[in-house]
Amino acid sequence: MLPLFPFGFCAPYEPGETYWRGHQERKLRLLTHWRDGLERQLAGLNAAINTLEEQMRRPAPGAGGPGGTADWVETRRDAPQ
Repeated sequence: MLPLFPFGFCAPYEPGETYWRGHQERKLRLLTHWRDGLERQLAGLNAAINTLEEQMRRPAPGAGGPGGTADWVETRRDAPQ
């Protein structure tokens, strides 16, 4: 779990070089955590875009093609005859 203030706003407890190295490592962990989250969101967006493009390549509902609304209406059991 990341601390509330990940960049170390309090006074350093270690000597200069040691503190700086720890600060850089914490910063790197935080930035990679953010990047991983953004990559997951981007993967979801790409999947949604691909799905929508695939759906747009199919025949329009009601056009009489397979899976269209016209086929569904004709085969309903409760449709008035």
